[in-house]
Amino acid sequence: MKTVRTYILAGVAALALTSCNDYLTTVPKDAMSPATTWKTGDDAEKFLVGCYDGWEDGGALLYWDAGSDFAYNNFPWEGFTNIGNGSLSPSSPGWSFYDYTIIGRCNTFLENVDKCVFSSDAVKKDLVAQVKAIRAYNYFRMGFLYGGVPIVKPFTSAQEARVPRNTEQEVKDLVFKDLDEAIADINTSPAARGRIAKGAALAMKMRAALYWGDYQKAKDAAQAIIDLGKYELDPDYTNLFKLAGVDSKEIILAVQYKSGTRPLGTIGQLYNNADGG
Repeated sequence: MKTVRTYILAGVAALALTSCNDYLTTVPKDAMSPATTWKTGDDAEKFLVGCYDGWEDGGALLYWDAGSDFAYNNFPWEGFTNIGNGSLSPSSPGWSFYDYTIIGRCNTFLENVDKCVFSSDAVKKDLVAQVKAIRAYNYFRMGFLYGGVPIVKPFTSAQEARVPRNTEQEVKDLVFKDLDEAIADINTSPAARGRIAKGAALAMKMRAALYWGDYQKAKDAAQAIIDLGKYELDPDYTNLFKLAGVDSKEIILAVQYKSGTRPLGTIGQLYNNADGG
């Protein structure tokens, strides 16, 4: 009986070890593992979502109005009060736009996308183009606000990541190179609301050229947007501030938010005091 009991216990232990091993090696459902991904076009599509997650901050876009006479940032710790009143200093620089999170994700995508098998070369080119446009936009924003910033690549160590600051011209060159390559390969119509298509990539190029003072390049990009024939002024300007206007032809690209899932309440803080702001 002792022998039989010993075998039973051994069998239970083996099953427990097998069960534990299966549990510990379960592929996570909410994250992509480098060991199991970068194989299909669907993997690339999923990673692209991560590149879009935070590519721009809707709150920051609204708070830029607090840097003018349009609005006032009543909460100094949020970083736009001192931008609005001109009290910026090294110890109180305001809202920080110095962030490589999205650029890092874009670099990872571009480094690994060739490992994936796509249904067609056109699909791959469109995804790569979207990522290049997102990376260019983030470099443009930092380059315009801070001048020359480091141009980074995927690193394998902290020591390797200690890169020098690039010149502003080098940042400009990268921005327009990425955007020109994106515009050449990207789809004319977006795959979904909030996705970058040709008009949005051209708009990024137009804005970068305008802000950096290359007015001919800005004019040419603007004309290219017009020639697409996909956008027009909304006959009711207030429609742009309503849910009903979410697909207005005046909108070239918008940061996406969703009530209850990804809310944005910043605009409610910019009313004047008499209206409860």
